[in-house]
Amino acid sequence: MRLTYRFVDGSIDDETTTYRQQSTFRLVRNHHIQKGPFFAKPVDFAVEAATGIATSRTADRNGTIHVESQHIDLPDDLVNGFVGTLLLNVPHNTTPFRVGILAPVFGGRLIRILISPEGEQPFHKTDRP
Repeated sequence: MRLTYRFVDGSIDDETTTYRQQSTFRLVRNHHIQKGPFFAKPVDFAVEAATGIATSRTADRNGTIHVESQHIDLPDDLVNGFVGTLLLNVPHNTTPFRVGILAPVFGGRLIRILISPEGEQPFHKTDRP
């Protein structure tokens, strides 16, 4: 799956994710790039779920690219890049559950989010001329 946002100012947010969908969703790999004037700090961050290797690419003030890779013990429920897909496939009567996201800060920071259904809200569509 690939999701790309192109901003008017030339900035780009580009995320490519590979995941398996059998009885459960499983992350295979994720690569997320953010660059341009909209973003305070550029991001080029990739994670390989099978190996637990997270790779950050950063540029110093001179434009020299620095690549840092490190091993992180990743949970099986990592959902980088496909949270929306996961949410679209959660049964409405599911019990609350947590999933992991590896945030691209400090070489990779594992955070947990709680997904909990809160009922249904009506949705109305209006036609505009």
